Amino acid sequence: MSLTKKQSKALAKWLRDHDVRSTCPACGSDTGWNIHDSILAGLDLDLKEKKAKPSSFGCFALVCKHCQYTMLFAAAPILGT
Repeated sequence: MSLTKKQSKALAKWLRDHDVRSTCPACGSDTGWNIHDSILAGLDLDLKEKKAKPSSFGCFALVCKHCQYTMLFAAAPILGT
């Protein structure tokens, strides 16, 4: 599901409020970031039972426009959920 305008605005505000730098930590580029168009979900792995279960953990992903390095930010604290 694509990010809503509300989610995109919340992420942009959170990044500003937390002084997240626009330069890429991997390549040093200042060309900017692409925001992945949805919240990424994870799986909780139970290695003992050899099962994967849906997780409540979700992340916003920012991808460097130059080198494709990806930064992940936990969605729940940003969205206040």
